[in-house]
Amino acid sequence: MARNRFRGRGGPDAGPSRLQQGLRLVGRIAKPILGTAVVLGGLTGVGVAGWKAVQRSPYFQARQIDAEGSAHLTREEVVARAGLDEAVNLFKYETEAAVEALLAHPWVATATVEKSLPDHVRIRVEERRPEGIVVLGGLYLVDGTGEPFAQPTPAESVGLPLVTGVDRAAYQADPKKAHRHIRDALAVARLYAQSPLARRRPLSDVHLGEGGRTELVVGRTRVVLGRTHFKQKLDGLVRIFDQLDARKMDATYILMSADLRRAIVKEVPRQDEQAGSLTLRAGDREGASKWPGK
Repeated sequence: MARNRFRGRGGPDAGPSRLQQGLRLVGRIAKPILGTAVVLGGLTGVGVAGWKAVQRSPYFQARQIDAEGSAHLTREEVVARAGLDEAVNLFKYETEAAVEALLAHPWVATATVEKSLPDHVRIRVEERRPEGIVVLGGLYLVDGTGEPFAQPTPAESVGLPLVTGVDRAAYQADPKKAHRHIRDALAVARLYAQSPLARRRPLSDVHLGEGGRTELVVGRTRVVLGRTHFKQKLDGLVRIFDQLDARKMDATYILMSADLRRAIVKEVPRQDEQAGSLTLRAGDREGASKWPGK
């Protein structure tokens, strides 16, 4: 069963029917019928009678169905969505409609349906792979394209990065632009996962801030990375947290500089509520006088 689908999609038929093979079989199976039709109705009636005969013939009923299930669709559900849970004649069976029905399931990324006369149908489905979760008037799984597709269960949410700051109205106005921003946020999350910080300071979420800024929420600290040079800024962030840890301090926010050499850090002691602010260079203990911004 489809669950909390974000929006529907369609898809093309990936496998045309093998008509030449079918016509040879038609001639062999329907020959006695066609002979009678010639006597009774002439050549025009032959085509009509023959075509109707093969459409009714049990010889062309789908019997051999190759279908693979998935984590979110059983084989029986795949067959039912493809319209093969009841007897169907392959000359009447529409593979395009079957593909569309399969793609309507939120977890199906691609689907192909091929029929082979006299009675064989092959169905293949490929599931989406969730890459993260986006807050969009609710929680939605997103795949590698940045497209939301279904609401997650608690088990499906484990280990996936969270993307916040996406406005639903803006998404609906320009989905492609929103998908691009979500992909960028997921890329930053992957970079953070490769950082030495990932284990000792787990990432809470990637926030898409005003003006296209990318921000991280790391524990109690908001880190403003800006728009570019994320890998270099994350390397600088490691050094900043190393300095904070050495002095048993924490930070409420860190603003990374556009020139990759400076950052503004609002420090807080780990054991009390007293707060101060300090501007640090990403590479050493000496401060700078201002935040250059982006």
